[in-house]
Amino acid sequence: MSKISGPQRGSGHKDRSRSDFARNLIAIRKRKGLTQTDLAQKMGVTQRVVTFYECESKGPSAELLKKFAAALNVSPGDLLGKPGKTETEESPSMVIRKRWSLI
Repeated sequence: MSKISGPQRGSGHKDRSRSDFARNLIAIRKRKGLTQTDLAQKMGVTQRVVTFYECESKGPSAELLKKFAAALNVSPGDLLGKPGKTETEESPSMVIRKRWSLI
């Protein structure tokens, strides 16, 4: 008989309950080479605040979202999974104007 156990570490069970914000926060923080403590110091909060939002199923308040974004040097939309326009992106009307100027 095999023993039945709960979710195994690394099985992704906990990750499914995380918000998009939490998953993006973790990915961006790690990509920037920051620990939770490093990020907390940059934000002027405790490491527990960072840990909480990396495990939470809801995102932070608008004020705290701005602090996270500023400390990571990204837009709030990047953390929410809705990245803003980059400098290389053009609006549809600008693309149309450029195409018409070639004719």
